[in-house]
Amino acid sequence: MKETADKVYRNAKVYSVALDGTETHAEALVIKDGKFAYVGDETGATEWIGNTTEVIDCKGKSVIPGLGDAHLHHAQAVLKYGHLLHIIVVVIYLIIQLSQAPLAGS
Repeated sequence: MKETADKVYRNAKVYSVALDGTETHAEALVIKDGKFAYVGDETGATEWIGNTTEVIDCKGKSVIPGLGDAHLHHAQAVLKYGHLLHIIVVVIYLIIQLSQAPLAGS
């Protein structure tokens, strides 16, 4: 028996670009343990569906793997290091103020 997926995205227009620049198009993708386990047609994705699999119907919308994750890193950094944000803003403000101040003795 094949492994069961955590999530299966179906009825999608999956667009991906490999490291060598090769473009691929698919209808479905499978996520297992937070990683892509399958990208391809509906039939192949269906084989991964089990009792606990979350199946998401994309209703023909485009899916670009990795795009959302790339944008989430900034938000995660703010949440993790947000306490330092105030200090960083103050330091930048002071640098700007000092760069505009006249030099001593001039």
